Amino acid sequence: MTETPGGARPRPASAFKKGDGTMNKILRNLKLAKKLLIGPVAVSLFLLLLAAGTYHGMTSQKAAMDDIYNNRFQGYQNSSEISRSIANVHASLYKVVSWAGANYESAKVEALGKEQKAALEKNIAFVQGLQKSDRVTPEEKKLYDATLAQLKAYQEPAVGLLDMVAADVNGAALFMTISDDKYQELGKTLSNLMALENRLSKENYEGSIRDSNRLLSVFAVVLAVVILLAVAVNLIMARLISKPVKESVEVIKKVAEGDLTQDIRVLSRDEIGELAESVNAMRKKMGEAVGQSMAISSVLSDSSSQQAASIEETSASLDEMASMTKQNAENTTAANHLMITVREAIE
Repeated sequence: MTETPGGARPRPASAFKKGDGTMNKILRNLKLAKKLLIGPVAVSLFLLLLAAGTYHGMTSQKAAMDDIYNNRFQGYQNSSEISRSIANVHASLYKVVSWAGANYESAKVEALGKEQKAALEKNIAFVQGLQKSDRVTPEEKKLYDATLAQLKAYQEPAVGLLDMVAADVNGAALFMTISDDKYQELGKTLSNLMALENRLSKENYEGSIRDSNRLLSVFAVVLAVVILLAVAVNLIMARLISKPVKESVEVIKKVAEGDLTQDIRVLSRDEIGELAESVNAMRKKMGEAVGQSMAISSVLSDSSSQQAASIEETSASLDEMASMTKQNAENTTAANHLMITVREAIE
């Protein structure tokens, strides 16, 4: 703060309170353009965060749908295909036995038997391939292991039946009984496998629904936070900008009215701080100019007083001179009268 020519110390008309913290100090020292960008940038960052969360949620949804379609649905189809194929094989075994008992053409009976052997081999290879898939869950693998073991156990009497049916129908019927038992066990395992696929599909679907609801909740919360943050940031920025501007305007008004004791103390280093420093420099210059004017006025006043005294002395001297001139005139008149009298006397 500076002193005015009159000697009075100026009082601070406006100032930011010190100790606001490092963050407030950083915000104060930012340029106005950067302050105005803080709100949009913060909102943009939160929108990016929201977009990232949405993308993550959508990715999870896609993964769930992909698992339902490519794994669970495919697994259910595989189980259904195995069950259907084995059911056809088992029905064909009955057909082979009935054809052999009815003395049907041996070539057709043999061809039908070969088809069933090939179908069994194909199913065994198919289950072995499913066991090696990296998309199979531990529960599925356990059931596939059981299916493969039971399928091989079913294959043994079925092949024995097909090999024996041409020579001994009664012996083939014994193998058929064993095949029935193995088929029932295999059917239960396949039913359990399909039930597992249904359960996993339902769990994935319910998990997908929960993730969707959670995503909507998070979206609503983040959106509310973004709105509140935008309002708060804008209010803070408006206060940081408008408060020093208002205080500077008040001081400028008082300075314009002639009160040069005001001073602006703005802690920011932005354009407003530069304006405040310029106003303070202007006020200081005005104070110095007023001080110089007062000094010149004092000198002029002293000179005027001295000149007035000299004029008074001169006036008194002139009055005295006038009196003396008057006296001299009277003396001259008297002398003139005297001379006239003398002259008359001489004459």
